[in-house]
Amino acid sequence: MRLTLRMFALLLPLLPSLWGQNVTSSVRGVVVDPSGAAIPGASCTLISQATGATQQAISGPDGAFVFPGVSAGNYNLVVKTTGFKGLETKNIIVTASEIRSLGNLTMALGEITESVSVVAEVATVQTASAEKSGLITGGQLTISPSRGAISSPC
Repeated sequence: MRLTLRMFALLLPLLPSLWGQNVTSSVRGVVVDPSGAAIPGASCTLISQATGATQQAISGPDGAFVFPGVSAGNYNLVVKTTGFKGLETKNIIVTASEIRSLGNLTMALGEITESVSVVAEVATVQTASAEKSGLITGGQLTISPSRGAISSPC
């Protein structure tokens, strides 16, 4: 009985690793005016292109907003606040376990009935963290060189 309790106590810290890796991501950015000053209190809505599901966030005193727990997929972002034109960023690609930074989102002065639409067609560059991930196929593994491997003529 004591041996069983000791084994349980030793294995208990390892249990979280059995549930696998975290596959959700986060999307973040900063809402600014044309002069670069932060815009606090802006309403930010992240919309999934696949399902239409939405998440809401409000920019903080520094203009920053964060959407935690975002699943991989394509999204649109709509930002609105009084005294500025609405801002829409389309085709935001989020991959698994990524911290997706949108950088500074500059809102133009104007009526809230006006809207500016931005289409995110550029390649994604991960700058928010040092994490890098990718998928390696079996074919890529077989043709990649290995240190210390002895190659045999075929």
